[in-house]
Amino acid sequence: MSTLRVASDSFPEMDELNKAILVAGGTWFERRTICEVHVGDHAFPILTASIGATDRQAPAVGFFGGVHVLECIGTQLVLEYMRALLRRLEWDELLREQLRAIRLVFMLIVNPGGMAARRRSNPNGVDLMRNAPQSAEGRVPFLAGGQRIGPWLPWYRGANGARMEAESAALLSVVEEELMSR
Repeated sequence: MSTLRVASDSFPEMDELNKAILVAGGTWFERRTICEVHVGDHAFPILTASIGATDRQAPAVGFFGGVHVLECIGTQLVLEYMRALLRRLEWDELLREQLRAIRLVFMLIVNPGGMAARRRSNPNGVDLMRNAPQSAEGRVPFLAGGQRIGPWLPWYRGANGARMEAESAALLSVVEEELMSR
């Protein structure tokens, strides 16, 4: 059981994504819940919002943020880009035409449990940027390349032989489904 403490099922970035972007852009964005992350009594969705071409042969661009949530700038930048995109869609016929030929995929909050608690790692104490089944083949600096000693040290990769964390697996599935096939 996680000792992570969160005050509610929401936080400012999730509110902004849901209200200002997905509600306002409901006719433009295709919203999808990839999975949910549970922290105590709280559940946080991992969402994607996509816009543009549905043709599986059309090129696609992915925008990801909120992996290391102490570094909130990624989520804030992508939220602002989505807001600007919505404003332009109201009047820009050329943009609407371009979106018929390309798909934009947004996953703004990869680590919602960590963002709600304002910590770098996910609720299990795992650094999602280092959570992968592969290990480096060459020599890497102690700890900086990730470690499996424990979550009390920085850059914890997760237990040896464990499955990828739900957040990492969600990110990978979006990349495989939405980007790699194009």
